[in-house]
Amino acid sequence: MDIPMKRSMLLCLIILFANGIAIAALPSLQSYLWENRVILLFAPNSENPEVQQALELIKIEQCNVKDRDLVIGAFYEKGINQLDHREVSATIGREFREYYRVKSGFTAILVGKDGGEKFRTTRVLDLQSVFDLIDTMPMRQNEMAAKSVDCLQ
Repeated sequence: MDIPMKRSMLLCLIILFANGIAIAALPSLQSYLWENRVILLFAPNSENPEVQQALELIKIEQCNVKDRDLVIGAFYEKGINQLDHREVSATIGREFREYYRVKSGFTAILVGKDGGEKFRTTRVLDLQSVFDLIDTMPMRQNEMAAKSVDCLQ
């Protein structure tokens, strides 16, 4: 085997190993791996205006959210945390906050089907930009070729 091939194989192993560690660090996301993309919303509490606006947009855009296999997690410093419409413990909320190094205030993070962080913002979530970003991803391109969903109603 030549040296460039060995380097390529080593790089692939490093990337796979690093992704495995990322997923193993957050077992709460393992069941979504390769099945769903996840939008994680972090805020001081559920009354935070940015999180309220994001959740309202997600509700309005439900067809596009489902079409892109998105699951939503909302984690608050004070309040009830949820992941995929299920309540999760404050401990899990803290684990997410620590793992993603989220400080106080609002933060939104997009996690891809591979478990990697794809996008992060501390501003009001522009859901259309998130959809546009997802639609450029190779896995999503394959999904769009395989199925046709019309969310224009």
